Amino acid sequence: MTSLVLLAALGFATSVAFVPDILSAATAPRWAVLALMIPLVLMAARRVYGLGWAAVILAPMALTVLWAPDRLTAIDELIHWSIFAGAILVGASFGNLGALWVGLQLGVALSVVLAVFQWFGYQGIAQAVPPAGLFINKNLLAEASMVELITAVGYWPRILVAVAALGVVIATSKAVFGAMILTGAIWLWRRNDYPLDRVIAAATVLGLVVAVVVFFLIGHPSAAARLEMWLNALGNATILGHGLGSFSTYFPE
Repeated sequence: MTSLVLLAALGFATSVAFVPDILSAATAPRWAVLALMIPLVLMAARRVYGLGWAAVILAPMALTVLWAPDRLTAIDELIHWSIFAGAILVGASFGNLGALWVGLQLGVALSVVLAVFQWFGYQGIAQAVPPAGLFINKNLLAEASMVELITAVGYWPRILVAVAALGVVIATSKAVFGAMILTGAIWLWRRNDYPLDRVIAAATVLGLVVAVVVFFLIGHPSAAARLEMWLNALGNATILGHGLGSFSTYFPE
């Protein structure tokens, strides 16, 4: 019972963690919640699987801090990777993550309801790209709603499926729409109950790829900016000291 409560609390707290009037108000608090709660959840597990592998992978990452051009940024990234490794350990150590998904779904649902009010003009919570609920940026809300939508199908009453779908629609993220289309195509390919299932799935994926290529070729401002950043990141990468993660240090804007 303790582990179920902690899993649910982890999902809910991560999805609602928000501290107004600070830098990265929607992301820094969530990293802090994960850093504090993942160890507690792992301590409640009967057995932690993969701990040795996590140590082997993280050890060379920690070593790179010694020659990083920005020591504090390197440490910050190492902490992020450690949290990511901890999340994988949680997934490997618990046979059923239903409680975690339920907590996440309830938390994201609160943001979706708040986003509806923001869409109608509510300005009580700071936003960078509205309507974003407690995520500052509507694209982040869309991504969280997409995860909630997929998990709500199996872990909670269908009302949360509708709430999650509303979150995806109201946030209007092109990347999330594309991801949802791709997810549907993969599901259709794996189902393969009817002769045309895989034909439709393959045509959908091909159409999505063509749409993305056209999006870049026509020079859409959003696509052009991303392509420039990716090329700069690749151009400044070196064997030691200047990995792809160094991009934010050399091009902070």
